[in-house]
Amino acid sequence: MLNRQQERRRRSNPLFTSALENWKERTASDTQASIKQGLMAGSKTTRAMQEARQGIRKATEVASTSNRASDANQEMADFYGSWNTIIDETFGSYDDLDKDLGEDSKAKKPPRITQDEVDAGMFIPDFDIETDLDTAANALGQVESSGDYSAIGDKITDKNSMYYGDRAYGMHQVMGKNIAPWTKKYLGKEMTKDEFLADSEAQDNLVRAFLTSEYEKHGTIEDAVSVWFTGRPLKKATAEGAADQNITVNEYVSRFRNEFLNLVQG
Repeated sequence: MLNRQQERRRRSNPLFTSALENWKERTASDTQASIKQGLMAGSKTTRAMQEARQGIRKATEVASTSNRASDANQEMADFYGSWNTIIDETFGSYDDLDKDLGEDSKAKKPPRITQDEVDAGMFIPDFDIETDLDTAANALGQVESSGDYSAIGDKITDKNSMYYGDRAYGMHQVMGKNIAPWTKKYLGKEMTKDEFLADSEAQDNLVRAFLTSEYEKHGTIEDAVSVWFTGRPLKKATAEGAADQNITVNEYVSRFRNEFLNLVQG
């Protein structure tokens, strides 16, 4: 969820206003059809409930005639089972919902975040660490190594860097000196560089655990990504001019947003 400051910044951005108006225009024509479909569904539900009540009365009459012993738990199980069957037969099962909706319904949804918003530096709206974590981890992997689990980075030559002489490993480019303590902390098992490089599942699990931990501390995925890159949340890292040999923290986070957008759009 956006905090109040982020929400005010977004609503004051003309890009947001333009995107919202565009979405309203695209969806307005569908409103009448949606209402009609809703009324039809309501009518079907009413008929289905009437049929269910009739079925229950008939079942009760049969049970009474045969003098069967009453089993309250079994009766409730039979009732709910019958009701679920009627719903599935009338409207289709929940598993079939996405198939029935098709690609057209996806196109009617407003965009999660637009390219203009990414370019303007807008934070990813409504980011959910549970549902969006895999996408974020994959986007970070694209930034770091183009998704290569076997990647080994160049040796750090900056003598002022705390990683001088070290290099990064894996899809998300974990610095060599961090592999042992981070795998112990986030995976519960200390791994060597070679073990970590050969284990794609361990690489994925480590970055997911890291991003989740930092997101819960700072409240945005951009801050979590900044901590991955610099060890500091975005505002602090930006104020201190954080950068590595090739890129600033703001450029890094911008690349992450672009990769996230690409993955969301498919």
